[in-house]
Amino acid sequence: MKIAIIAYGFSGSTLPLAKHLRKRGHIVTCFYLVDPGTSSLEGIDFDCSYLRPGIHTVKSSFVNQYFVDDEILIYTVVLVRKRQNLGNTILNKIIGKIDHNTIYGLCDRIKKEKYDLINLVGHTHPMELIGKYLLDQKLFYSLHEVMKNHAEAKADANVAASFALKNGIPIIVHSLKSFNDISTFSRKLGNTSFLKLIRFGMFETFQEYRQMGYNPEISDNFLLFIGYILPYKGLSILYDACELLEKERILNFKIVVAGKGYDPILPKLKANKHFILKNKYITNQEFVDLISSCKSVVCPYLSASQSGIPQVASIFSKPVIASNVGAFPEVIRTGKNGILIESANKEELAAAINKIMCDNQYYDNLSPQLLGADESFLYDWNFICNQYEDFFNEIVN
Repeated sequence: MKIAIIAYGFSGSTLPLAKHLRKRGHIVTCFYLVDPGTSSLEGIDFDCSYLRPGIHTVKSSFVNQYFVDDEILIYTVVLVRKRQNLGNTILNKIIGKIDHNTIYGLCDRIKKEKYDLINLVGHTHPMELIGKYLLDQKLFYSLHEVMKNHAEAKADANVAASFALKNGIPIIVHSLKSFNDISTFSRKLGNTSFLKLIRFGMFETFQEYRQMGYNPEISDNFLLFIGYILPYKGLSILYDACELLEKERILNFKIVVAGKGYDPILPKLKANKHFILKNKYITNQEFVDLISSCKSVVCPYLSASQSGIPQVASIFSKPVIASNVGAFPEVIRTGKNGILIESANKEELAAAINKIMCDNQYYDNLSPQLLGADESFLYDWNFICNQYEDFFNEIVN
């Protein structure tokens, strides 16, 4: 089949999917929506940045290295995006017009190239607008998030999920948590959308980066929190747990917190000698250096839908300590590839950190390379492609 993937982010999961589908004979083209000046995406670096609005062929030695002989075309779709602080100004109206023309041009191109299937990946604007322009095509959505805000107990469906459900467009989600959420929304609407649960596998592109190590001044005995920093990700609980360990005089390792963003706890982390704070954008190379050098990764989230962190940690055989929220229980099994704890429980988190970081026998008996532990086959790209092909046939036929 001839397949177009149009994604707003999520290159970590879509690039391996494209590669494995291509190996099965499908023709796959990827379009990634980006901001002006973008020179990289999750798990992929470009040879240059793309400033001008419009569609650009990606030039990347990294892409050539990953795909080798697989003929896959990758494009960036540069959108200027309206600025909230500009309000209803003439400049914002001009920006809106430019982006509208770019999106319309993309959809017109997709129609002219006559794809058998179009996969829209992403849950925020303008993914619903792209779907609107392509309603007369064979399309389906892949949604990593289905709620507007997973931190709210009674959150509404996000714009892409709402649009797909209201228009009966088939939807793939990637965790049981998201499947249950989208099924609930579907029932409320009395909807007949075709819903499918298909996991995503390891983010293979990160394997292409050379493991350079993190910092010679820090041993590999450090705990790592990595990713965009937001209050719901539980850094305050991590801080409290480490204070408990410090009181018991068993905190003999560093905790590296790396990522852009803000949490009110950051000043305390910066002042604490046990924490190393890298509060900035983390490049793909830095991401690999940190994960490949740490002893374990920690995700003490207060709420979640799912996360790609375990998909990268497993590549480098690093166990994950995670809260029992979202999709973490589906990929992390205590005693197998990490430890699950109750959310917001500093005592449980402290005990789990101590177990992973200080009990070498326990650590050595883990199999952190196995996502889902005994159900690791669910995260194998060959099995995943089988599910996609069954899904394709159901849509087309």
